[in-house]
Amino acid sequence: LDRWLGTEVTYTFGKESETVDQSVISGFITLDGDGYEAELSKEAVASWVAELAKKRDTFKQSHTFQSTLRGIITVKGGNYGWQIDQETESAELYASIEKGETVTKEPAYSHRANAWDGSNGDIGSTYIEVDMGAQHMWCYKNGALVIDTDVVTGNISKNYGTPSMVSAIQYKTRNAVLKGANYRTPVSYWMPFYGNYGIHDANWRGEFGGDIYLLNGSHGCVNTPPAAMKVVYENMESGTPVVLY
Repeated sequence: LDRWLGTEVTYTFGKESETVDQSVISGFITLDGDGYEAELSKEAVASWVAELAKKRDTFKQSHTFQSTLRGIITVKGGNYGWQIDQETESAELYASIEKGETVTKEPAYSHRANAWDGSNGDIGSTYIEVDMGAQHMWCYKNGALVIDTDVVTGNISKNYGTPSMVSAIQYKTRNAVLKGANYRTPVSYWMPFYGNYGIHDANWRGEFGGDIYLLNGSHGCVNTPPAAMKVVYENMESGTPVVLY
């Protein structure tokens, strides 16, 4: 009991923290009727970690965002954010208590974001912003504008509209061939952010922006002028948040 109750595990979340100490651990311990046998409950530890995740997770939740043209907005949807790996962290916390450790750490994560308390919360200060109403895209790196450009998003008339969401660049590659039911399109720069949705150059387009997307938009991707796409590709890495609204 002395070893267990001497444990102190401090979880960090940016500038904030949560500490598991004697006051918390005492709730994980049960004694038999005579008080001679003590048991550390794995179920109680897992329940505490589940509550921590409920409080701290941002994965797939709404994100408040300082947009370039529209002020502070809320964007729903997507698969971006922090998510605690509850099974892994429950096992690690249980092991720490068994050993009586004093440790400061991050919890185990199944999904990670780029920040906790930066500008735009977990989105941070490096991101790609796509305003589909304005048909315009901005790329910010450490808070500084790298490039902005008109784009063409999904064709509204054919129900190919690009979804509103917060996601992240899955990976990036050169000279890809995008394939669909009725097309096979080579592109020089390919940066997918959600399933088959991605950002890429579109050298077959002579114009971008305006109302093009309403009748002659993409299959859902963000079509970008080739020269601008080169800059985006060179400056935005895998894992960069993409905010679309």
